[in-house]
Amino acid sequence: MLCRFSIAFLVLFWVSLASSRTLEADLNQVAKECRHSEAEVARLEADLGDVQSLYYEKTSHLLSQQKKISRLILLLRTLKAEAPSHIIRSDEQSPHVLRNFSIFQCYVRALHKEMQTLQKELSALKQTKEQTSQRKAELNEKLATYQKKYAHLEDLLRQKKSQIQKTLSQRKETEDKAQKLAKRSSSIADLIKHLEKDQTSFRKPSAVPTISLLSPTQGPIITPFNQKTSQNPDGSGVVFRARAGSHILSPVSGKILYAGPFRRYNKILIIGFQKTYSLLLTGLDRLDVSVGQEVHAGDPLGLLPTEDKNYLYLELRNHGVPIKPHILKI
Repeated sequence: MLCRFSIAFLVLFWVSLASSRTLEADLNQVAKECRHSEAEVARLEADLGDVQSLYYEKTSHLLSQQKKISRLILLLRTLKAEAPSHIIRSDEQSPHVLRNFSIFQCYVRALHKEMQTLQKELSALKQTKEQTSQRKAELNEKLATYQKKYAHLEDLLRQKKSQIQKTLSQRKETEDKAQKLAKRSSSIADLIKHLEKDQTSFRKPSAVPTISLLSPTQGPIITPFNQKTSQNPDGSGVVFRARAGSHILSPVSGKILYAGPFRRYNKILIIGFQKTYSLLLTGLDRLDVSVGQEVHAGDPLGLLPTEDKNYLYLELRNHGVPIKPHILKI
């Protein structure tokens, strides 16, 4: 009887483990697809911005041309009013009449040239507007694809959270210890130092050891390492500009050492990896991981705020000392 129970338990355990691994694989794959769609949307938005800039530039130039033509017409009317009625008669050839007639011809030629330029500008403007409409349609299509994959990713994350809840009690002790360390720490650097001392060993990934990091977002780096700004006061990390509400992916495979609020920061994440390395992320609005959880590079960690301007701060440390990260754009 005991043997049958043990076999049944093992079968259930392996089925649960296989289900968990399948979910993790699906989650990672959808996260990659979501990142690819986000990159496509960002590229199209940039292209659309260029097209719209060109559109406004041509519109401004067109208005300028129209003003010039209006001035030419006004000058022609003035010249016609001031010119003698016999300006077009061939029997009057005084120098004054010839000069006025020459000026009249110059203005007519200038007006004709301006009209030709205006027609070309109108044609180019029409092409630009068509290009803008085409880009907008393409962008809307890509956005729809992105939003569909985004919704799928959210569904997978809910399933993942449900699985995590089942093992949350096992991590409660680890999380409580992390919170106690946070209360004793005066700064993030101090917190990282305490967390590193508390960890006997970090999870070592199966891949070849490296400090190259997967980019956590498709957004560009706007503040490099060693450059001091309001978002990077010590110059110890790098700052990304990211899409509002986008998912942030784990740059490394490792273990969540800390996840939650700290001092003036709303939410921070600290990941330990390769025994002596730690990675800090700030700027997230929602966290989808918890203390003690193992993560793989590319796994979703959380969401950025939905405001227009979002910044993600990343800091890499080795033995507690900030080092320059090598970001891999995927």
